[in-house]
Amino acid sequence: MAALKGHLATLDTPDDPKLLEEANAAVKLAEDNVKKLEAAEAANLVLLAEKETVDGRVKALEESSRIAHRDEFLAGAIRKGKMRPADLKRLEELHDVAPDKTEAMLNDGPVVVDIIEPEGGTDSINTPDDEDDADLQAAKALSEKENISVDEAYGRIITTSEVGE
Repeated sequence: MAALKGHLATLDTPDDPKLLEEANAAVKLAEDNVKKLEAAEAANLVLLAEKETVDGRVKALEESSRIAHRDEFLAGAIRKGKMRPADLKRLEELHDVAPDKTEAMLNDGPVVVDIIEPEGGTDSINTPDDEDDADLQAAKALSEKENISVDEAYGRIITTSEVGE
């Protein structure tokens, strides 16, 4: 702007005040446009900073949502007997890498832990007491012989022993 003003001052211009007025108006308009451009650039920098903040929040929410979904899915898989609680850490890591494949594997896979719902209404793993060790051994033998789960065989043995008493 200063260079334009200096250039206009050195020109041999006629003493026409209208021409000088138009030149000064053009300089003023250019200065105003520069100020508007600088203000727009400053506003753009503010918007970019706000966008980065929002992007960070969105990323954090997406991660939180992903982890909540993973944890809910794996808890459901444990309740359904599709995985052992001892495998939770390994399957969390697997789910973090390949969620769709991990979910398909667990959904399509066999029940690996027999779960029963006792009269109290909460899920628990069906494990007999230590005093029932002989019944447990018999249940294991029956499950292998008849190709049924140990829990089912144990239930048959307990039912049979209760009837005999």
